[in-house]
Amino acid sequence: MKQNKFNEESYIEDVEDGWNSGGHVYLDTIKLKDGTILVISGELICLHKNQQCFDDGEDPIGILGRPDEDINDMFKTPELIPKEVMKILDKYVPDHDSVSYEVLAKCLKKLEEIGWRFDYGLDAVPFNLRKK
Repeated sequence: MKQNKFNEESYIEDVEDGWNSGGHVYLDTIKLKDGTILVISGELICLHKNQQCFDDGEDPIGILGRPDEDINDMFKTPELIPKEVMKILDKYVPDHDSVSYEVLAKCLKKLEEIGWRFDYGLDAVPFNLRKK
């Protein structure tokens, strides 16, 4: 049986690393052969349509993940949380901090109705906000 090996040269056109975007935020960028740009920070890995869209500050066309252990926790990037989700969170967990288990259960039920969820532990602090 023939094995398909990943060959980065088949996909990657150019790599630029160590770009300081300001405020001690360092970005690595990878230009793929199809023209899309991967932008990697300590928090996110984003996919941009092309270099111009990235330079112009347009929203990414995809968020591929996070390099840390909380790969799906949208609480880490509140600016990317959809408004519909944020409205529910603001109603039930206004400080995005510890509340009662009953309040968290109500909030989770509302979020699950629109296809989102989060986890919480004994400390009643919500974490790992993500799409179901």
